[in-house]
Order: sequence, then structure tokens, then C-alpha cells
Amino acid sequence: MRKLLLIFLVLGLAFSSNGQQKTSENNDKLKGMLKKYPEADKNKDGVLTGAEAQEFIKSKKGRKSNKVKKAPKAKTVSGENVPAGKEIKGYNGLFMGHSFFKPAAEHLLKIIPDTNVVNHTEYIVFSPGASGSPGMLWENKDKRDLGLKYLDTKKVDFFAMTYASKEYSSVEHYSRWFDYAISKNQNVTFMVALAWAKALHKASKEELASAEGNYKKLYDNLIVPLRKKYPNNKIIYCPYGLGVYELINRLNNDNLPGIKHILNPDRNKNAKDQILKDPTGHGTDLVSVLNSLVWMQTIYKYDISTIKKNFRVEGLPDINLNEIAAKIYEKIKPYNEVYK
Repeated sequence: MRKLLLIFLVLGLAFSSNGQQKTSENNDKLKGMLKKYPEADKNKDGVLTGAEAQEFIKSKKGRKSNKVKKAPKAKTVSGENVPAGKEIKGYNGLFMGHSFFKPAAEHLLKIIPDTNVVNHTEYIVFSPGASGSPGMLWENKDKRDLGLKYLDTKKVDFFAMTYASKEYSSVEHYSRWFDYAISKNQNVTFMVALAWAKALHKASKEELASAEGNYKKLYDNLIVPLRKKYPNNKIIYCPYGLGVYELINRLNNDNLPGIKHILNPDRNKNAKDQILKDPTGHGTDLVSVLNSLVWMQTIYKYDISTIKKNFRVEGLPDINLNEIAAKIYEKIKPYNEVYK
């Protein structure tokens, strides 16, 4: 009986009475499902189809949510040929966030070998969309257990989280994680890393300016209260999404060689001539590498001019990401000068 109900539910979500495919753009049930279960949107294009809903429902059927998953091993990288006495001790880090956040963490592992940071370690807990926010990560037992299991090692001395919305990213939501982390290592350093707004290809210049200005408001309303609550721990503020706005501003001023679109109208996610690769706003490699360079400076106060390699993205040889990242860091640095 339950199996029949599942089949009828899936068919009801997939097609309308005239045979047209239903999506979250034309169906309230799918729209509500996407909001509640953003992970159901498998291709992360911001639209939930009936087929994606079908696959998600089948994957959930019979799943044991109380089963604790085994935490994968952390990845450790070090700078190559680092001169004696010039080493910078790397952090043992936990990075938890969504799909705008994860690529920066992953690309950071590729940048470290060109620096003099040694034993930089990352363990990444990923969850898409709003489910990657501090509040929803805590509510998701599987994700919470993975994060807490790594904190339980008492080796984590750097803990980075992202932001989604006021609803799931309040002082209270971060505090649940911060309190637990400090209970395991009282000297842990935190980083709150903010990405960019969604669907920027549709934004006007006024809307872009307003979105960029929100970083200051979030600093005042989130970071300052967190620092008052945890005066004995560093809480680094990293609005790395500023890099995306800088790229868009340069494009609008014809100062981004090789880039023609914020989002290619042909919807080719692999196109080299765009900043974003889908309507939701996920970044191309250009964005991911730039973000990781910004993180490198913010986390380690690293002088990027000392990196011998000028990072470029394949197909875009004339865009100097080191130079752009250095400019973005100058905007971020004042937020963290309290720790000078």
C-alpha cells in the first residue's frame, strides 16, 4: 500500500493533467518541496523538476536517519620547497557550508603548495543551499554528527562557516557550533565567510550596489555581537563575495578580458566567457580561484605578492587573479584589524 502511494505521489509531482512536466516554477507542491529540501535539486540550477523529486523521494524511502556516518579523512597540504625558518604553521580546519562556499575551500588546497604554509588541514562538511547554513546544519542530524565527530578530536583550531539568511544564520545558530567547538578546544579561531547574492545576472546596477553594501550591515548585526559574546576567540570576517561584485563591475567597465557575460544566455555552464555558470549563481573556476586567493590572505594574513605564481584560469590568460584578490583583501582587512 505504501509503495502504491509513493508511485501515485511521484506521478502527481511529475506531470500535469495535460502531460506537461511540472517544476517548482509552475507547481506549488514542488516549490514547497524545493524550499524544504533544497538538496532535492540535483543539478543545482534552482529549479526542481518532477524527475528530480522522484529520485529524491526514492532516495529517502527507507533511509535510516539515525545512522551515524563515518567521517571521511581530512586532507592536508603544505607549501613546496619552503625555506627553513620561513614556515607558517597551517591550521587544522573544519569547513562547513553550501555550494557557493565549498569550491573556495577546495581550491584553497590547490593554492597552499605555492605558499610557505605547512600542514594546512581541511575537513569539509557540505550541504547545498540554505541547508548549508549554521542553523540547518545543526538541525540535520547526519551533518551535525559529522561536524561534531571532527570537533571531538580536539584538534580543530580553525572553524569556518558560511551564511544563508537571517532565518538560519543568526547569532544563536552560530553559537551552538561555537560553544561546542570551544568546549573541545578553547583556542579555536572562527571564520564567518559570506558569499554573494543569488541570480546576479538579473540584478540592476542599483541592486548590485545594495547587495554589496549588505556586507557592512551583516558585520554590524552579526559579527560584532558574536565578537562580544566570544571575546577570547578570534572571529574572522570574510565577505569573499566582494570578489564576484568586483568581477561584475570590471565586466561592466569593459575591464575583464575574455569575459562577455555575467551568465552566458545560452546557459552553457562550461562557457569560458562568463562569471557565473547557472541561473542560481554558482561561480565558474574564475570565481572559485579568486575566492580561494581571498581566503588565503584573510585566514593567514598572507602577503599575496610573495606568491611567485600568478594564478590564471584556463582560457582567460589576461585576467590576473592575484591582483584582483589583493584589491578585495584590502576591502576585507579593516573588518579584522581588531586582532592586530
